[in-house]
Amino acid sequence: MKNPFIESIESTFKGAYQAVTRFFMASVGAFLFMVITMTRIQSVESTQNLNRLLFDSLQWSAALIAILGLASITYVRSQKNQPRNHWLANGLTGISGVIVFVLLYFLGRDELSPDSYYRYPGLTYLAQGRMAILISVIFLAFILFAAKPWINKYVSRTIFMIQKAIAVSGIYGLVLLAGTSAVAGAIQGLLYPAMSFKVYQHLTSLIGFIAFMLFLGFLPDFSKAEEDEKRLEAEQQPRFIQLLFSYILVPITLALTIVLLLWTVRIIFQGVGENFLRLSGIATTYTLVGIWLHMMVQEADNALAKFYRKVYPIATLIILAFEGWAIINQLLMYGMQTTEYYFVIVWKVAVLAMLLLVFKFKKSYAVVLLLTMISMVFTVLPIVGYQSLPVTLQSNRLEKLLTEAEMFDGQKIIPGNPKMPRSEREKITVSATYLARQDSDKIPKWLTISAYNDQRFKEVMGFDPIYPRQDDTPPTPAPGKQVKRMSLARENQAFSIADFEWQVPLHYDNETNSQRGILKSNQGQFIIEWQTDAQSSLPSLKVTLDDRVIIEETLQAYFDELQETHPATVDMNQSGETIDVPELQFNFESSEIKGTIIFSTIEVVINENTNETTYWSEVEGIYVSEVKP
Repeated sequence: MKNPFIESIESTFKGAYQAVTRFFMASVGAFLFMVITMTRIQSVESTQNLNRLLFDSLQWSAALIAILGLASITYVRSQKNQPRNHWLANGLTGISGVIVFVLLYFLGRDELSPDSYYRYPGLTYLAQGRMAILISVIFLAFILFAAKPWINKYVSRTIFMIQKAIAVSGIYGLVLLAGTSAVAGAIQGLLYPAMSFKVYQHLTSLIGFIAFMLFLGFLPDFSKAEEDEKRLEAEQQPRFIQLLFSYILVPITLALTIVLLLWTVRIIFQGVGENFLRLSGIATTYTLVGIWLHMMVQEADNALAKFYRKVYPIATLIILAFEGWAIINQLLMYGMQTTEYYFVIVWKVAVLAMLLLVFKFKKSYAVVLLLTMISMVFTVLPIVGYQSLPVTLQSNRLEKLLTEAEMFDGQKIIPGNPKMPRSEREKITVSATYLARQDSDKIPKWLTISAYNDQRFKEVMGFDPIYPRQDDTPPTPAPGKQVKRMSLARENQAFSIADFEWQVPLHYDNETNSQRGILKSNQGQFIIEWQTDAQSSLPSLKVTLDDRVIIEETLQAYFDELQETHPATVDMNQSGETIDVPELQFNFESSEIKGTIIFSTIEVVINENTNETTYWSEVEGIYVSEVKP
C-alpha cells in the first residue's frame, strides 16, 4: 500500500501531465512565456534594451495565449464538448496571440522622451495596461464558464475551487523554488563561486511554469455533465477554512463596517474632512473584500455568517451613500483625476452589487463578475478610459480656473498675482501638476510646466505651487458652529540679515521624523531640529550643541500673540493678510547661539465643531550667529 503523501504528490504531477492534453494552448502559452523570459534573462543587457519592444510584445502575447487557452477550452468543455470545437478553440487562441503580438509590436510602441531612463523603445504604459485588463477579463470569463449555470452557490464554489488550486500550486512552487535555490546556493558557495545570478532567475522562470501546469492539473474535467468527484472534492471547504471565514474574517469585516458607519455619523455633524486618498483606499478594499467574503460564506450555516450575509449589503449601501457625498465634494474641489476616476467606477459597481445582494437575486454573483468585467474594459477604452477622460476634464477645468483668475488669454498662460487666495492657487496647482504628469500629446499645448519642477511652475504661473494639506478641505461646519481662519503672508520686500552670520538649511530626517539643520563652529556642532505635532501641526524648535539640549520650545505662545493682533475670521475664502517681516519672525537665543526663523506664510484654522486648532507654516529661512563670550 502506497503512502498517502506519495500518492498525493504523484496525483498532483499526473494531473499536470494530463493538463497538457486537456488545456493544450494554455500549456503552449505558458511554455512560450517561460522560454521568452529565459531568453531575455540570458541576453546581455545591451541586447535586452535593444529588443525591449520585441520581448515585451512576445511576453504579453504568450500570457494572453495561456489564459485565453484556459478560458476557451473551459467554455467548449462546458458546452457540447465536441472534438472539432476543441481544435477550433485552440486554433482561435493561437491566431489571437499572433494578432495581439502584431498589434503590440507595431501600434504599442512607446515614444521615448529625452529624459527617459531607457535608450530603446518598449511598450507604452497604456498598451501594457490594456493587456493586463484584457487578461484579467478573460480570467474572470473563465470563472463564469466554469461556474455554469451561474447560480450563486455554483459561482461561490467555483471561485473557492480556483483559489484553492492557485494556493496549492503556489505552495508547491515556493517549496520547489526554495529547495532548488538552496541547492544552487550550495553549489555557488562550495563548488563554483563564479556562478552567475542568472541561474536563480532561470530557476524562477522554470518553476513558475511548473506551478502554472500544476494549477491546470488541479482543475477538474469541466466536460462532465454529472457530478465529478474531483470537482466536488476541490469545491469542498476544509473545516479550518470554514472557521477562518466565519469566525475570523467575518468579525473583522463587521468591525470595519462599524468603523465606516461611525464615519458616516461623523461627517453628518462635521462634514467631509478626510484625506481622500485614504478614504478611497479603505473604501475600495472594504468593498472588494466584503463582496468576496460574502461569496465565500454563501453556504455557511452558522449564525455569524447568516448575520453577515443579511447585514453587510444594507450597511454597505449606507456607507456608499456617504462615500458618494465624499467623492462629489472631492470632484467639486479638485476635479477628476485618476484616483477619483477609479473610485467612481468601483463605487458604481459596488452600489449595483449591493442592490443585487439586498434583493437576493439568485445569479447576483455572476452579474457582479460581469459588471466588473465591463467596468474593467471601460477603464481602458479611448476617450472614456483612465488615460483620456480625467485629462480632458482636468484640462477644461484648468482653463476655466485660469480664465476666472485672469491668467489665460485663450492662447497662453499669464503669470498671476502671488497674493491671490490660497484656495485658488491650490486648485490651479493640483490641476496643472496633474496634467504635467500625463503624456505630452494629451495635455494642452499652452501648458508648458514640467512635472516635479517647482521653479518652472513659478515662472509660468507667477506663484509657488500650493499643494493640498493633509486634510483636503476644511471641515464643513455643522449648524451653529464655525470654522475660523487666520492667514498671514510676508510682504514681498527685502529684509536685512546683518545681525546673523549663517543661514541654516533644513533637510528631512527619517530617523527623527523632523527637519534638521547642522552648523559646525568653534564651540562644537549645533543641530537645529524643526518638528510639527502629528495632530495639530504645531511646530516646535529644538537646538542641541554636541548632543546637549540648549533650546527646546514650541511656538504656541508666538502663534497666540499673532492671533491677538490678527484675529481669525469666518471667511474661509479670504485671500489672507500681508504683513511686514518682523511680525513673521520668531527669535530664539541661548548663552551659546542666537537666531531667527522667518516665515513666508502662517495659517491657523480654529474648528469650533471639534475644538481643534490646526497650524500651517512655511519657513523661508533660519539665520543664526554664535553668542560671543
